[in-house]
Amino acid sequence: MKPFWNGVPILLGQPIPWYVIPDGYFWQLPEPIMGFINVFIGQTDLDIAIKKALSQDNVEIDVDALVQAKVSDPYTWASIENPDKALKTLVERNIRVYTNIKHSTEMPGQKVGFSTNLEKGVKIPVLDKKGNIIMIEDEKTGTMIEKTVEIESVPVTAKQWGFGNGIAKCIINDIRLPDEMVKANVKKEVELAQVVSETTQQNLFLSLLGGGGGETNEEDISKGRKVWGTMSGEERAKNIQAERGKRKVITVDGNAGDFTKGGVAGAEIRR
Repeated sequence: MKPFWNGVPILLGQPIPWYVIPDGYFWQLPEPIMGFINVFIGQTDLDIAIKKALSQDNVEIDVDALVQAKVSDPYTWASIENPDKALKTLVERNIRVYTNIKHSTEMPGQKVGFSTNLEKGVKIPVLDKKGNIIMIEDEKTGTMIEKTVEIESVPVTAKQWGFGNGIAKCIINDIRLPDEMVKANVKKEVELAQVVSETTQQNLFLSLLGGGGGETNEEDISKGRKVWGTMSGEERAKNIQAERGKRKVITVDGNAGDFTKGGVAGAEIRR
């Protein structure tokens, strides 16, 4: 079984780099001459909740991230004040930088991209105050290229706090737009679906008027438009009401008597 704890010796109040104490029993001089700092070297999951990171179009985005990390250099980790907090701050800063170069509508699809950027590093474009990418002249070719700044990966930067190659994964669990924007997007999608549905119904109706058998081909739709144009205003209104379910059309055998017609119509209405 692999050990999960190491000890960093303290001599006269200062951690010493000469050796790291492994799991088990060991001997040391009594305090205050010597002591040691417990260091957990197993994997730790650091949950990072980022509130109101600004997108390129100034929309506040919430991001939930997870970093799987373990200490690979106990002495360095023990020599830093709150190294776990430093790692969290690094991840939060990088996510805010990545968010700031993306439009809010792009954000829901950025989970994989952001995770990769955190783990491997990335060059990001530099934007001016209006949010436009700054272009500069390439010294070698003389062509205009994007001005970029390199954001080091989390594993590389975290070495200074004792994590070394101990960063296993940087995972973006969730990216949330403001509730009002989500509701607006849902409403927009519903309205779009309604428009598509109504257009399909309209084309089907025109196709049937044109003699089609239920297929919405352009020839039957074109014939249906011509038939529609020959109808009176009253006929059009009745057809529109029937198509939208605001009018019920009941067909009764024309040879039936008035009493029978009334009975059939009443039964249909009550159904």
